[in-house]
Amino acid sequence: MNAMNSRPFAFVRTPLPPEQLKLQVEAMRWLLDLPAPVRPLKLSRQYARIVNRLTQLWPEESSCRRYLDSLMLDERGGRQGFPLEIVMELGNLLNYYDELHPVRSAPVWEWGGNTLGY
Repeated sequence: MNAMNSRPFAFVRTPLPPEQLKLQVEAMRWLLDLPAPVRPLKLSRQYARIVNRLTQLWPEESSCRRYLDSLMLDERGGRQGFPLEIVMELGNLLNYYDELHPVRSAPVWEWGGNTLGY
């Protein structure tokens, strides 16, 4: 429910344009380019808009990682969440993305501040 009124949130939010409700051609190509074990097929069937967005963000490392993280974590509170099989697919995809783009930490001399605690 929306805190502003008693109508469910689904009736308050802006409807998605029809092109976001179906899997776009670019998204189909992206899915086929992924290794079979990490292809989010159930996600693409149930949440085409998310796969369309992932397709757009995939080459943009920081944006894509942020989006994948936002799908896995409830940052707004009170969200229903995805079914387990979707969560598993997203987890596999996130692990694969981490393999492609390992998070690099800065060398110790680039850290801000004193690392020894004094």
